[in-house]
Amino acid sequence: MILKQLQIVSAILLIATTTWAQTALTDELTVYLPLNGNTKNKAVGNHSLDLYAKTFVNDRYGKNRRAISCNGYDEYGTIKYPKPDELTFAFWMKRETSKQGAWVAGWVGTTQKAGLLIDSKNNYTFEKNQWYHIAVTIGFDNNAKLYVNSKLTEHFTVQPDKYRNFSFGYARGSAYFEGKIDDIFIYERVLNAEEIVAIFHNQLNYEDHEIRNVVPTPNTELTRNIPTMHVTANNTYALIIGNENYSRFQKDKDPGQNVKYANNDALVFKEYATKTFGVPEEQTHLLLDATYGQMITEIDKLNRLAKADKNVSLLFYYAGHGMPDEKNNDGYLVPVDVTPHNLEKSAIRVSDLYASLSENQTKRVTVFLDACYSGALIGDEERAVKAVPVVEESAIKGNMVVFTSSSGTEYSKVYKEKKHGLFTYFLLKKIQDSKGMLSYGELANHLQSEVNKHSLNTFSATQKPQIINANNLGESWKTWSLK
Repeated sequence: MILKQLQIVSAILLIATTTWAQTALTDELTVYLPLNGNTKNKAVGNHSLDLYAKTFVNDRYGKNRRAISCNGYDEYGTIKYPKPDELTFAFWMKRETSKQGAWVAGWVGTTQKAGLLIDSKNNYTFEKNQWYHIAVTIGFDNNAKLYVNSKLTEHFTVQPDKYRNFSFGYARGSAYFEGKIDDIFIYERVLNAEEIVAIFHNQLNYEDHEIRNVVPTPNTELTRNIPTMHVTANNTYALIIGNENYSRFQKDKDPGQNVKYANNDALVFKEYATKTFGVPEEQTHLLLDATYGQMITEIDKLNRLAKADKNVSLLFYYAGHGMPDEKNNDGYLVPVDVTPHNLEKSAIRVSDLYASLSENQTKRVTVFLDACYSGALIGDEERAVKAVPVVEESAIKGNMVVFTSSSGTEYSKVYKEKKHGLFTYFLLKKIQDSKGMLSYGELANHLQSEVNKHSLNTFSATQKPQIINANNLGESWKTWSLK
């Protein structure tokens, strides 16, 4: 058996109970495939899953249609996913024949494979009709380990090759696996022996919790020293949305029209919301690549929370596309499943968002929008562009302050070197450098100065963030603090 290198597909993270072990087990988890009876399962991000399974079967718990049957020639799966430099992948399998030389799962290269091959050279005997948990780790040095049912059974070395795809239940010729496969996990790190044991014993609780399409928190300059407040904002609720992968839902759209780094922005903002703003984890909701139904449901939830308790504060963040309605010049926030020619029924009108958040006269509402409004999806250099107002001032009421990434017809740009939107980078960088000890007024002045300065210097174009407050607040909002 042979194993090899890997790169990263995008990710999904499990919502599990907040014990130390479960939090650690989600670190750099980049793929989870539950294989739960749906041939349209997708590997999240730019790497797609082709699932050719026709037969869904009982899993190891006896639950119907919760695993797939593989025969190697017309029932199998592949992910377009280059091998990362270091990795762990794990899955459950049940062998149904005694065939030797059967390729089960792993990376396929030009001449080599990196994964589990069942043959007479294995140090472990895989009996027919029994479920086994398999975990394989590969380090930067290409040294690999095989764990069976959480026990280390083999050491081996991965041979160099160009590993393009991850496959399961598939191999050229007759060397294919016949049996069942379930619950595939891929990490972009080497798990230790204790973590392998934890996964084997299902300490992620992935059978019992909702699975959300999210990517792991990126490792950027902004995530290395996040200031932590020792005060909890128990009356604050946060909704954070990052819409990046529009091409997954808009089949006529080129991947270059996705919103680059929007997921990074939302993920890192979420870390600042919980650690620096002090919003409790259970009161912070993160949506990545959100549909219209998901967005409208969560916005309505904030409205109902505010109605139930007027002492709450609301925090809303959005990175993604905006669009104008050419008929009435209204601005919309754009879900990934938008119908461009029917914005009223498939996108979030900005004025409706503001009305919903401010309707109940809550203690404080803060909105950050890293988007402007565009009639076309964006490329690498811009978030969006169009001659429509970025903020509808008449819709901002109550105790609301809105920070937007640009003004009027300006582009909202990305900061490629930092892997963030330009606005979000300078927003979070200021919070990081000040350790969260700054007022809204200080933050507003910094954003309007630094974002525009960088945009002029790098792109020879203005991008001046706009800060709008409800009229009744006057100048008092400038003294508000982040915590």
